[in-house]
Amino acid sequence: MTADVGIYTRCDSNYFPGLIALLNSLRRVGHSYPVYLVDTGLTAAELDIIASLGDVHVTRPQFGQYTLDSSKAARYNTTVFAGLEITLPEHEVIVHLDADAVVLDSLEPLIQAAFEHGFAATGEIPPSNMKTHFWGMPEITGRALRDVTREGQIAAHAAITARFGPLDEETITFNSGIWATRRDYYLNRMRPVLEFIKDYHREIWGLEQAMLNIAAFYANPYEPFREVGSRFNSRAEYSYFNEHFGTSGYRIASPRLLTNLETARLDPGMKVRLNGVGGTLAVLHFVWKPKPWEEPSTLSEVWEFFADTTPGWRDAAAAKGAR
Repeated sequence: MTADVGIYTRCDSNYFPGLIALLNSLRRVGHSYPVYLVDTGLTAAELDIIASLGDVHVTRPQFGQYTLDSSKAARYNTTVFAGLEITLPEHEVIVHLDADAVVLDSLEPLIQAAFEHGFAATGEIPPSNMKTHFWGMPEITGRALRDVTREGQIAAHAAITARFGPLDEETITFNSGIWATRRDYYLNRMRPVLEFIKDYHREIWGLEQAMLNIAAFYANPYEPFREVGSRFNSRAEYSYFNEHFGTSGYRIASPRLLTNLETARLDPGMKVRLNGVGGTLAVLHFVWKPKPWEEPSTLSEVWEFFADTTPGWRDAAAAKGAR
């Protein structure tokens, strides 16, 4: 297909090393789409490096209307809601990519799925549902909201369902790190829901990811998102799954690198191939910590391969742990 496409991402100094790898990976697979970057705390030196990597448009929304439950504050800040403040550029399809991901193969199937359905993404592994995203899962991990009472969550749930109808809590949810949407679908069917539920962002346990899933559900309760498979959003490792669910005897292996990176450095046309859940990967997503630029971790050599395509990024990097 020949849809008009724009790439959307967000980044601060902590994720700058990841963004450099992401931008270089897009170029290596032949994607020259314009990139729309939400700057959530980059330095001037970092922005200069980013500007040298292609057609990057920078915006800086404000997040003063958001606050975080103290149970979330150690890991997140309010820029986690950046995806809710996106001013959609004038493109037919928008692809959202977290700055801790690298693209290994064409995004065309993801784009096509979004064009046909309206919203395309990858379901969580292990499967997660709307109940978990809204209320949390203290029975499994002990994680629950600390400042917001259960009564507050119940009131928020009542307000949302009174406005939009019943929310099927068994609906399988997607990971919000990588997704694509048709612009008119997002603006006409998802954005109105998001604008309403933003007032309840503190009461929703799963933050922006949960809110996007709620909006996708109300946009199309029968098929909230078009499933594109894990090859478009594969984690570098599935330690969380294996830690909490591995007692069942089923464990998920990390993706396996098939390409000799030293050879690939000498051949710009050679794709970096990884095999994992769903087959040959199109997007590798470094979910959880440590990030590969913070300390060596599973498949950190893949991140380093793409990041080091840009000379001088390490001199500009302000991220903690960037080497």
